[in-house]
Amino acid sequence: MLAAAQLHHARYWLLDIRRRHRSAPATLAWLLGTYYDQLVRTLGPPVCMVYFTAPGLREEFMQDDVVPEPYTYDGRPFRMNQTITETDAVAWLQAEQRA
Repeated sequence: MLAAAQLHHARYWLLDIRRRHRSAPATLAWLLGTYYDQLVRTLGPPVCMVYFTAPGLREEFMQDDVVPEPYTYDGRPFRMNQTITETDAVAWLQAEQRA
């Protein structure tokens, strides 16, 4: 996925994970500790990623404090958000592009 993003200079990503379960702890550690930084190094800042999630999964993220809340990425080279509607996901990406 990163190679395709690099080819197309794609720094704004919408990932639909509505039918996915939580990532395994090792996968989450890799995303948070390696991959997100690698995206910025490879694509250049800012890289903006929004996860379009099922409401139940979003609620789990909010309650368990394992996945950082989106506000913790404000103003950083990698920015992330989580939404439960595609409309909100697209609106956030468009706002990030205008910023």
